[in-house]
Amino acid sequence: SHNFDTLNVFEEIKNDFKPKANVSFEMQFPQELPAKLKGDVVRFTQILTYLIKGLQRQLKKGVIDLSASTETINQNEVMMKIEILAMGSVEQNEFIPLILENQDFRELIRSLSLEDMEWLTARRLIELQNGTIGFSGQETSLLLTIVLPFKLVVVDAQEFENTEGSLIWANNNFLEGKRILIAEDNKINQMLVVNMLKKCDVLVTVANDGLEALEALAESDFDLILMDIQMPRMDGYRAVSEIRHLKNPIKSGVPIIALTASTYIDEKEKAQLFGMTDHIGKPFSPDELMEKVIRVLMSAKQKVNKPLSIPA
Repeated sequence: SHNFDTLNVFEEIKNDFKPKANVSFEMQFPQELPAKLKGDVVRFTQILTYLIKGLQRQLKKGVIDLSASTETINQNEVMMKIEILAMGSVEQNEFIPLILENQDFRELIRSLSLEDMEWLTARRLIELQNGTIGFSGQETSLLLTIVLPFKLVVVDAQEFENTEGSLIWANNNFLEGKRILIAEDNKINQMLVVNMLKKCDVLVTVANDGLEALEALAESDFDLILMDIQMPRMDGYRAVSEIRHLKNPIKSGVPIIALTASTYIDEKEKAQLFGMTDHIGKPFSPDELMEKVIRVLMSAKQKVNKPLSIPA
């Protein structure tokens, strides 16, 4: 969670809107909308971007109107209500109500195009943040109603950069000298994560798959492992299961954070079942990764879940 300026986020979404011939985009905000909120602004932006793009594809001609308001508000939390209305010449997509309303959405996955998958991704991101999405459609209009919870922020409060985790990261050199193994087959992702960690003077070792991770762990001890799920030769689940069954308690008990790009399947519980310590979903920001790494390393006693035995 990060503190963010509410209107700035919406303005950035509007500025990133790619115009389509005969389709315009408008926004409306009431004065009582809180100026600052705390939440997952990366996912929030992703949700609205996918939904706006989806509605734009359904319009031959017309206007998309986004309005935001406070559904409920208390001392610590606000439920933000966002309505996105597409009006004009509408192309009906039979999958949209099924994707947004079908309880067993996994049955739909094989039938969906990549564009339709954006609707499903948005829905799952909303649900994983304890929010809701509603859909209604008519001949000349489509309406999406999203409700998401956010924490209230005092306007003059210190920003996220001054919270506990980042203070340790930035001022107390908490990560300096820590030994972290990155198991990731994507070269670009490797480079990004390595650069983030090296800025904090972390001692980084890179493995291209699960087998290389096991080899690296056999040669050295690590304070933490960042483990991608989908890798060639040996995936993250099998690699973690092998690690958790090692006889050396230092090696078998190393904290492991799962890295996964999956949003429509709940990988967090599955990762923990196979012995992961924690989980972070892709894409993630530098602050998200660093906060997760710091919180795991700060835990005095890591609770290792009893893993499943995977047949060879």
